[in-house]
Amino acid sequence: MLARKLNRHTFWCGQSGSGKTYALGVLLEQVMLETELPLVILDPNSDFVRLGEMRAGADRASADELRSRDVRVLGRNGDHDLRVQFTNLPLKSKAAVAQIDPILDADEYNHLLRLEDEVHSIDDRDLVAHLRAKGSAVHDKLANRLENLGISEWDLWAWGGRNVGDHLDERADATVLDLGGFPTPAESRAAALAVLDHLWEHREERVGRLIVIDEAHNLCRPTRRPPSSGCSRNGSCRSPPRAASTDCGCCCRRSARRRCTSTPCRSATTSPSCG
Repeated sequence: MLARKLNRHTFWCGQSGSGKTYALGVLLEQVMLETELPLVILDPNSDFVRLGEMRAGADRASADELRSRDVRVLGRNGDHDLRVQFTNLPLKSKAAVAQIDPILDADEYNHLLRLEDEVHSIDDRDLVAHLRAKGSAVHDKLANRLENLGISEWDLWAWGGRNVGDHLDERADATVLDLGGFPTPAESRAAALAVLDHLWEHREERVGRLIVIDEAHNLCRPTRRPPSSGCSRNGSCRSPPRAASTDCGCCCRRSARRRCTSTPCRSATTSPSCG
């Protein structure tokens, strides 16, 4: 393996059952044995939670080397809890988690925008109460949204304690984000979004990391469909109005009528992490 080749983006693909995950595990194991490049692994299916354990039959020197490395598994069943501070998320990420569209939900998004100056001083636990105390109809709608979607009750939130950003800043040899243990896909996507936001925020530090996103399609899915998308129940699509979102890539572009290529039609407002 040539470590210098790891400074390029790589897309690893193949049919189901063709051995992608196993081969990726072998590669990551070799990265840890032959380099000091920190790994950050987003693991939706809990496939890499035993990355620090050498396979049976491996030579003793390699096994000892792996055991000496700082491999942290963050998740509900990992060595450390995977926690996120909702109030520390960027505005667009808060909106994505709460499924607030800046156009379709203009009033709620605008009030979320205005809260940015004070939201960092609010504990996640008190956010709904803080919104209720504002005494306005729009703030009540924001609070209702957080409660109705169950977001305010997620176990994901750090409640002011140690969060995933603290672990990333300590730059362990390998940080495995076990996203497979959360009860809902929405929590897994929110955790992944928080990780990528944190890494992007610190990009100017120029810290070398190998970032691995396994099963990326599971972390990037639309959560809602605008009523103006023009997609009928039989799967056909009409060209949307000029102002409608058309960044989903499946159909509904500004062109002739066509069939959707996925089910359900993905002409939806997507999370910023899909960018």
